[in-house]
Amino acid sequence: MQSKQRSMLILLTFLLVIKFVIIPILDWQQEQITKIQVMSKRLTKVEQVLERLPTIKVALKSVQEENSLLQEKYYNNTSINTFKLQLQQQIERLFEQHNLTVKNFNWVLGVKGKLDQERANISFRGKTKDFALLQIAIARLPKLINTAQWTLHIKKMNDESLGEANGTLILIAYNISSKVKEL
Repeated sequence: MQSKQRSMLILLTFLLVIKFVIIPILDWQQEQITKIQVMSKRLTKVEQVLERLPTIKVALKSVQEENSLLQEKYYNNTSINTFKLQLQQQIERLFEQHNLTVKNFNWVLGVKGKLDQERANISFRGKTKDFALLQIAIARLPKLINTAQWTLHIKKMNDESLGEANGTLILIAYNISSKVKEL
């Protein structure tokens, strides 16, 4: 019986060594293999980025130049009040240059964001032809001003004249937010 007990003890010891020594070592090895595989994938991605770095630099420069050109299309005032005042003066000069009379000029609620939108509601009167020329002049401005909406009432139109216009115009001007400038 002692021989059986002894062989059972040896078997038990062998099984315990497998369970508490060999299996944890194998688990640790598998964990290390997984970590190495993840790090290998990261290394491959970094190497690919480094290989494309000259192309990325060229693309970045192109995007920066395009961004710079686009920013020139927008107003860039830190003070919203200064922005509105300068814009109102510019718009009123345009109306005056095109022989249109501004009856009312109101700022309506603007939209804040990376690119602030300020909206002006303008009531005017003058010749229809002059209004058309004003629209062309607004489209040709170096800074972007959108005509969001316009209402036009035309009187005295005939074969020789486009008549007289009385209407309202909602213009949207864009100002680069001071939050974006900080980035």
